[in-house]
Amino acid sequence: MQVNKTDETLQLFLSAIGPEVKLLFDDEKTTDIVLNNDSRLWIKRLGMDWEYAGFTIQPVTAERIITLVASSVNSVITRENAGVTAEIPGYKHRFEGTMGDATDNPTFAIRKHSRFVFTLDDYIAMNILSPKQKQEIIRGVYEKDNFLIAGDTGSGKTTFGNAILAEIAKTGDRIGIIQDTNELQCNAENKFEFRANDFNSYDMLLKKMLRYYPKRIVLGEVRGIEALTLIDAWGTGHSGGLCTIHSQAPALEALTRLERLISRASVSPQQYAIASTVKTIIYIEEYKGGRRIPEIIKVHGFDGKNYITSSIV
Repeated sequence: MQVNKTDETLQLFLSAIGPEVKLLFDDEKTTDIVLNNDSRLWIKRLGMDWEYAGFTIQPVTAERIITLVASSVNSVITRENAGVTAEIPGYKHRFEGTMGDATDNPTFAIRKHSRFVFTLDDYIAMNILSPKQKQEIIRGVYEKDNFLIAGDTGSGKTTFGNAILAEIAKTGDRIGIIQDTNELQCNAENKFEFRANDFNSYDMLLKKMLRYYPKRIVLGEVRGIEALTLIDAWGTGHSGGLCTIHSQAPALEALTRLERLISRASVSPQQYAIASTVKTIIYIEEYKGGRRIPEIIKVHGFDGKNYITSSIV
């Protein structure tokens, strides 16, 4: 009987990480696992801050783990390519590994794929969202607002995006999704997905996506020249989508960040185009080990100097 390569790699990987890390993989509350240069393993649990896992992973073992993940995507660690970005074989967990000259000892960071999708009602129950904010978000979904979800790394942007995506799925519209890791989860009946990677950029896939007749367009994250293509697509009959963006508070800073990304592809900052397409900005952040949404704003236009906005409280 022929052994599936993915299954074989998974067994080797599980053997390399050992039973202690495997328990963390199986723990629904564990969201992130990182190995530091000092060989100590740290974990993050849902609603909690970082904590030391209580054990170490020796460099030779960490190197084997990284090499196995790299081989699963046909990548080779070299002096010029000191790391790997991939999904762990057999799982949908996001893996970032670095070794060689780039670091004293091998390190890695794992963002676990959550099988559970929080709803907007869950966010209300956790006192992160108000009932009025939920009502306005749902109104925006059916009025085909484009949502920009902003925040720092690890702030919960994608998790909250999944809650909105669950509402978008209820519209019955055809949805096109692009992401580089399998974090956005959509249960819409009529949807299609593309995966961005080193060979297929967000921008290229976004242009290709338009030929697949999406009614709404969703991006895992906007971080480059695809920002201009996205704004153009949202403004030409494909509104009602969402994307995440790395930016700091306040929420309006997300538009400044979007302008900077667009400037990589256009000499014009495109404020009028941004104001006519991005309609709701949600800023989410870590707070005392949990999450909070300090600000949601609606974008009404651009007056030549400033964006015209209002807050949803």
